[in-house]
Amino acid sequence: FYGKGPFYICDTARRQGKPVIFICGLNEIKDKALLSKYSIIKVVETSLIAGGADKSYKKAGFYIQAALKDLFGEKGKI
Repeated sequence: FYGKGPFYICDTARRQGKPVIFICGLNEIKDKALLSKYSIIKVVETSLIAGGADKSYKKAGFYIQAALKDLFGEKGKI
């Protein structure tokens, strides 16, 4: 997490007072305090939607779209 692109996005969002929703294949950061520290209000793992990491990686676009529909509805609006 530290030194990687997502860290800088979260750090910028935190400084701007903006929340972050992470969509990822697999989340290995389970520390809710750390997530909260960087304004991450929700983590959506496509591997959980797909029923496994291999399946989610093979059809990443499909499962990212499914995560967005789940988060924001069919039209993708908040």
